[in-house]
Amino acid sequence: MAAVSEVLKTTFDSARSRLAGLEKSVLKLEKRAQSSIDQIQARFDGAPKRLEGAWTDLTSRLRPALVFATRAEVRELAAKVDELAEKIDKLAQSRGRARNAS
Repeated sequence: MAAVSEVLKTTFDSARSRLAGLEKSVLKLEKRAQSSIDQIQARFDGAPKRLEGAWTDLTSRLRPALVFATRAEVRELAAKVDELAEKIDKLAQSRGRARNAS
C-alpha cells in the first residue's frame, strides 16, 4: 500500500507543479494581452483626431474648387458689367465728338 500512496503523492506533486507552471504562463499571456489591448486602445483613441485633421485638410483643399457664385450674385455682377459697358460707350462717344470738333 505504501507504494500506491507514494505513486499517488508523486503524481499529485507533479500535477501541482505543472499547474503552477501553467498559472505562470497564463499570467504572462494575460499581461501581454493587456499590453496589446492598451496599444490598440491608444490607436483607436487617437483615430478621431487624425480623421478630423484629415477631413479639415481635405475640405480646405476642396473649398476653392467648390465655391460658386449664386444666381443672384451672377445677375448682380452682370448688371454691373452692363452699367460699366454703357458708361464706356458714352465715354467713347463723347471723346469721339470731342476729336471731331477739334
